[in-house]
Parts: sequence; C-alpha cells; structure tokens
Amino acid sequence: MSDAAAKIAIVERDYRGGLLAEEEKRRMAIEIWQGAKQAVEEQVARELDPMGSVADMVRSGARGTLGNLTQMAGMKGLIQDTSGVTIEVPIISSMIEGLNPIEYFMSTHGARKGLTDTALGTAKAGYLTRRLFDVAQDSIVTEKDCGGKRGVHINRVSASGIQVNYAEALRGRVLA
Repeated sequence: MSDAAAKIAIVERDYRGGLLAEEEKRRMAIEIWQGAKQAVEEQVARELDPMGSVADMVRSGARGTLGNLTQMAGMKGLIQDTSGVTIEVPIISSMIEGLNPIEYFMSTHGARKGLTDTALGTAKAGYLTRRLFDVAQDSIVTEKDCGGKRGVHINRVSASGIQVNYAEALRGRVLA
C-alpha cells in the first residue's frame, strides 16, 4: 500500500506541475491502484490455508471468489460511481477492519447502482416476457402437421389404454 501511495504522490505532483493531463492522471492512478489490489490478492492467496474450508469454497466456486476474499481480508479496492465510471480513489480498508465513514459513503455508490441495475433489468425482462406472451396469445395452430422432420405425436389414449387429458399431455411443450 505504501508503494502505491508513493507512486500516486508522484503522479499527483506531475499533474500539479502540468506534466500530465487530467485524464492521464486518472488513468495512471487507476492502474496503480489496480496493481496494488492485485498484489494484495496474491498475498491473500499465499496466506490462505490450502487445506482449509475457505480455500475449498473459493477453489470449487461454491461460495465466493478470491476477489471476494480479498475484499474481506485485504482491501475493497476501486469502485464505480452511479454512472459506471471508476473512482480513482480506492477503498483501502477491508471488510474485516471496517470502513471509515468516507469509504462507507463511497461504497454506497456502487451498491445503489447494482440494486438499480438489477431492478431495471428485472423490469425489462418482465416487460419482454409480457409482450411475448401477448403476441403468442393470439397464435392459433391450424395445421394438423407442420411438416417438420421431428415431432411428437400426442394420442388421446396412452400406451396403457388410459384416456389422457390433452391439457396434461401438452403442458410444458413448446411450439418452435
């Protein structure tokens, strides 16, 4: 962390001296902090007990990733604001240490964005489903055979001789 902070100080000095444009400063700061988080992630991976249950969960993919573990034990890292732009000042604290008020406030940007994106995505999917259902509602099968090579013939009487309800026989089948 101290190496990254020293590099950021140099970038900031060069920016104030007019040697860097604002976008260059921003890009360089993001690269420095991404490198620092990568180093922390590698350290967390080295310190992780390979025979422990946490390592088993991460390796199997059952619960979390190494990135999640790094946020809990190392540092949260760079976050995005509500418009999806990466904020160049990272959250250095881990979840175990706890966030200071400024870091907590910064992390709420990404959390709100995630919740909003989920809500909007769900609404779009629901709208699309409703529209597809409305269109399919008026579809009527008028041909006995569509002429396809593969198909399923549904009889009113099953192989055992029991009369089958068409609604039950057709449930779950899709026209394509």
